[in-house]
Amino acid sequence: MTPSVREQLEALNAECEEFCLDQANWSAKWRGADDNGNPNFLLAYSSVETFERLGGVMFLGTNPGGDHRRAEAHPFRLPFERQRWSSYLDDDWGKPHGKQWPMQIAVRKVAEVLAGKPNLGDRLMRSSPSGNLVPFRSQAPEDLPDRAYRKGLDIGWRIIALAQPGVLVLFASKNSGKYRQWDWLMERIGHDPKPDWTDNINKTLIFREALKPESDWPRFVFALPALNTRVVG
Repeated sequence: MTPSVREQLEALNAECEEFCLDQANWSAKWRGADDNGNPNFLLAYSSVETFERLGGVMFLGTNPGGDHRRAEAHPFRLPFERQRWSSYLDDDWGKPHGKQWPMQIAVRKVAEVLAGKPNLGDRLMRSSPSGNLVPFRSQAPEDLPDRAYRKGLDIGWRIIALAQPGVLVLFASKNSGKYRQWDWLMERIGHDPKPDWTDNINKTLIFREALKPESDWPRFVFALPALNTRVVG
């Protein structure tokens, strides 16, 4: 009997937890668990039920940011305990200058564009699977040890395969870091695009690549760089 989506996500969650606890005291820049033994990861940014709706839109970041010493601030069980929950909409990522974190604002604007109407953007977010290429939290992606990053990419690909999105929206900078996230993802999908990233300090540019017609999922990938510092306007 094929495991349910919830059972498969539970298994991935347990795998992440075990990995983090095994790496609890890695280094000053990254630890698998905080001082209270809380594992330092968040597998999904949306509730479990969103992964049961195949063929829709999936939102994917690089990895959870923030203080790796305070894992209890973002409990790893949240996706399994809340319905219609979205980390982008519901979590407090910190409010610089009294506002939401720039990426939270930008993601909502992107969702409005995809939904077709401003008042439908939040609804799309609450019904769409969301996560990261790497589920382990760090201040910056390069703070993760190689082993954690490679393990995280494996987990990230497996949640993409579980959701089987028709459209994948990737929030990641232009192939930054040693793992070049865009190249890695497109190679896994089975395509080799050559995106033209044109720098423009006033706008966040969108690169769109239509995938091969024979691809079942995803059919389209949208990549939006630098959303943590600039807002889509």
